[in-house]
Amino acid sequence: MELEATVPFQNDCRKLLVQLKRHLAGFERVPEGLKLNDLSSELARHEEWLEDATPSVVLEAARNIDSILISVLPMDMEDDSPLSFSPESTQAENENYSVVRVFYATDRSAEPTSDGKLDYGGGRSPGGDLNYGECLISIPKVRKLGELSSPSIWRLEFRPDPNKHIVLLETLSKEESEYLKLVREAVEKSPAREAFVFIHGYNVAFVDAARRTGQMAYDLKFQGAPIFYSWPSNAKTKDYTRDEADVAWSAPHLERFLNLLGSQSGAAKIHIIAHSMGNRAACEALKGISRNPIPGLEFRHVILAAPDIDADTFAELASALKAISHRLTLYASSNDKALWASKTLHGNPRAGQAGDRIVVVAGVDTIDASAISTDFLAHSYFSDSWPLLGDIQAMLSDDKPPGSRLGLVEVKKTNGTYFAFQAN
Repeated sequence: MELEATVPFQNDCRKLLVQLKRHLAGFERVPEGLKLNDLSSELARHEEWLEDATPSVVLEAARNIDSILISVLPMDMEDDSPLSFSPESTQAENENYSVVRVFYATDRSAEPTSDGKLDYGGGRSPGGDLNYGECLISIPKVRKLGELSSPSIWRLEFRPDPNKHIVLLETLSKEESEYLKLVREAVEKSPAREAFVFIHGYNVAFVDAARRTGQMAYDLKFQGAPIFYSWPSNAKTKDYTRDEADVAWSAPHLERFLNLLGSQSGAAKIHIIAHSMGNRAACEALKGISRNPIPGLEFRHVILAAPDIDADTFAELASALKAISHRLTLYASSNDKALWASKTLHGNPRAGQAGDRIVVVAGVDTIDASAISTDFLAHSYFSDSWPLLGDIQAMLSDDKPPGSRLGLVEVKKTNGTYFAFQAN
């Protein structure tokens, strides 16, 4: 679908990049480690120039941001791969930061970095084979709850610092048997013998999925085994359709992993937290499991945050999802610009959109998060705002229904009831 050119947005990007070039004026060359994805993130934070953008502008900007940046930046800048996190040493504990261990499963292809460290890129693993392991994530002790702190070029920060930023310190590959043993040990140490599995969305690199999982585990004070499943997103804003193909390809692999976890982790409670496009893999995997479930397997909480799924398709899937989950929760927002862009692209409302057509389905706890203040795109509100994190924590730790959770009010519609956060 062709959209109108977004000259004002491009001009705003150029203004920001002029500032960047001034910041870098004292350097003979662009500092090592500065990548285009980092710049893209910085652009998104400047709301004063972008707050009036329409959905079509957001979508076009997402498609063209890389070419805009490349046209202005010096030619010796590297490509738009994610910022590489490579601190010299790893400490179990530091006076300024804590270290969180998270587990991963991925059907990305392994790609060792230039310094020999393990990484996973946007390629598919051969035959859809799963790779397993654990990641060590630094969490600064002084930070805002929900903040996924990263180096900022505007603060002249060109390398990640565990004292200030959430950093992937180390990635350790494990064989399946050893991996399951480690997960079981983490589960057994937790009072409720539980684990959660986070499935990230579109335009997310492996490193950022790991960092987000560590941040959520820390902020939720989760005591079980935090796990993330990373499908091969290409982590580029322009590759939305490629990510769509890859998330569909990943669904059966995720189904296999969830069955493995359900049968061999020893967990009494397994929670699923899916975000954005990751909901497509999660819902298809859970639908597959519901057709032939492992005896006794029930996912305690299935949390679908800002799902980039056709709303009507989700309504049809809901009964299958509810059949294998104790509680099924849908978070939606009318301010989610990323989902407005997706609606423009696909022509149909998304399940994660609120407003007059908010999805209300029997057996699903729909939560309208439109009143929550969040970032410019308003798409990651489930993990970067304290009301949402508090709501999820109350759900996971105390198994409270929406009507008993702080800050939610009941809203009645002709076709059912949903809940909404009150405005601050």
